[in-house]
Amino acid sequence: MLLKKSRKSFVSLFLLMLFVQACNVTRNVPDGQYLLIGNEIEVNKKASGVKKLNFDTDELSGLIQQKPNKSFLGFIRFGVYINSLYAKNKDSKFRRWLNKNLGTDPEILDPYLVDRSIEQLRLYLNNHGFFYSDIDTSILVRGRKKARVKYSLHLSVPYRINEIDYEIRDTALKEIMLTGGQNSLIGEGQIYNANLLDEERYRITSLLRNEGYYFFSPEF
Repeated sequence: MLLKKSRKSFVSLFLLMLFVQACNVTRNVPDGQYLLIGNEIEVNKKASGVKKLNFDTDELSGLIQQKPNKSFLGFIRFGVYINSLYAKNKDSKFRRWLNKNLGTDPEILDPYLVDRSIEQLRLYLNNHGFFYSDIDTSILVRGRKKARVKYSLHLSVPYRINEIDYEIRDTALKEIMLTGGQNSLIGEGQIYNANLLDEERYRITSLLRNEGYYFFSPEF
């Protein structure tokens, strides 16, 4: 019976400590600003008419230029909490050591980095054929001085490869290209993909070099 009470007391104390920690992480956040606690990316492809995208949506998160502080269980930011304790209490060698080794400055939401993220997302969409797509952002305030950034991507109708034509004067070279074209990475009707075009250039380069055109360059 005593053991059960001790366990309940420990759990209650632990939960109380988590609550206090969660409340205190914004102590060093200036008024009018927010601690970044997360990013959300929403991809709306309805207007594009595309059922299957030519890119992995998981890659989009890597383009976001500002990341929130690392957390445990999604909301416990010990590093930021230690940093706030250091700022609140009197200076000492131990507190300096603790903050230097375990503390983390709060990641303050930066509008400039939000704009940079939009630029990177737009460049990515352009490289995959979705030119002139709309990208909206919204700041979702969560509690006291905390916020998430939501990026909403509204994909446009993608550009597609209409026609592929090889203009080659050298008949021997043209024969190699037409024969090797069966293994081409691109085809008519395919959604434009800048990365795939680069891969196709290197495929052609490898093909021609294997046929004796040793000095052929992808830039030709």
